[in-house]
Amino acid sequence: MSDRNFIANAFVPSKEIADPQRFAGRRSAVRHLAEALHEDGSLIVIYGPRGIGKSSLALQGSRIAQGDVELLSQFEYEELALTGEHRFITLYVTCSDETKNLKGIQQLMLNALTSLKHRLDAEAPGAGRVLVDRKTRRKVSFKIFEAETTKSYDEQIKELDLSSFSLAEKIERLSETLTDVFDQPVLFILDEVDRVASTKGLASYLKSYSSDHLRFALVGIGHTVEDLLEDHESIGRPLQPVRLGVMTRTELMSIVERTQAYLAEDDHFFEFTESAQNEIARLAGGFPWFVHVVGKEILLAAYDEGRSGIEKSHVTALLREGNIWGRLAPVLEARYQRAVKDSWQRECVLRLLAEWTDESIPTSEIYPKARALGVSNPSTYIGHLTKETCGRAVRKISRQNQYAFVDEMFKVYVRMRRSTYANVDTRTRAAMK
Repeated sequence: MSDRNFIANAFVPSKEIADPQRFAGRRSAVRHLAEALHEDGSLIVIYGPRGIGKSSLALQGSRIAQGDVELLSQFEYEELALTGEHRFITLYVTCSDETKNLKGIQQLMLNALTSLKHRLDAEAPGAGRVLVDRKTRRKVSFKIFEAETTKSYDEQIKELDLSSFSLAEKIERLSETLTDVFDQPVLFILDEVDRVASTKGLASYLKSYSSDHLRFALVGIGHTVEDLLEDHESIGRPLQPVRLGVMTRTELMSIVERTQAYLAEDDHFFEFTESAQNEIARLAGGFPWFVHVVGKEILLAAYDEGRSGIEKSHVTALLREGNIWGRLAPVLEARYQRAVKDSWQRECVLRLLAEWTDESIPTSEIYPKARALGVSNPSTYIGHLTKETCGRAVRKISRQNQYAFVDEMFKVYVRMRRSTYANVDTRTRAAMK
């Protein structure tokens, strides 16, 4: 890998953080997750807004479940490490828009179990085998499964006749066999559950089939557990929700600090000044994804210009580039263009809404400021922004004329981006101060 390619991958906006050395913040969430893994029969649900780091936390949970202590040691939580038969064989399943319902989820789970057997068969003979999801394979030190044990597992699988079983029964029997042979329970981590068209029946299935040898953890976008599980009430007490909110500014700055340390290990020395780190964290509005996007672009610019120091002025200059977001965040940029279209008044109202710091936005505060900026009928433009024709950027949340952004990440994006129409950004920002 060339130096530039290595540097381009120091920040990782396009994938989850699998390496504990590069995982930043979320101390309390890590503890909660580790404690839940110790609790018999618990069903873990990791949820929160888009772009907040849920999948990265789930990958760290996968490592912890398999006995890895690296992240726990960083937080001085070694007492929460899983040992011996309390460790899990973890299988990481990612849902997609093609996953229509419970049956689709179960098919993905069965595929993962089948894939696990093929991976064991493909391992080169030697001292032993490692059962670990490919996403978390870097720098792992888990229990080694002897080749003889793996052979015993293969033999037991061949003896099973699953042809007459349902999907749920096949998953249960294969998981039970894994536990019997390797003396470890199976943990399924089901990611992006929010993309499943219907989760009807999922909660009941998870409750019915959770056992000493089979456990589940769910991950997905949502403000509440109900957003992920239609029949979540049926689970009851075993539910262990882990809600991720926005990160603190200190946590966001630590992403930059860890990236600097990662680069230095490979003799690439860059220094983001404290003011630069603080500005990136401020702009990110609690969303780590923005730190990775902006950090990557600024780091590459520094490398191309042959400098190692990164100042706040470099951050400011980057965001002044007219076409920067069309390249860095095309999906968010498309949403912005759809919301604004050809109306400076609608852009003005959109940006006033985005400058309000609380999630609930009272129109009693927005309308006077919009009128002062020359928008004659601001309620009309808020109405536009609730329609699909403008991307449904906001939604009404109360009879008292309070609104909220459908996607808080988009709200932060609106604040970061330069306005399409001249001076709308500076005027709305000044008005809201």
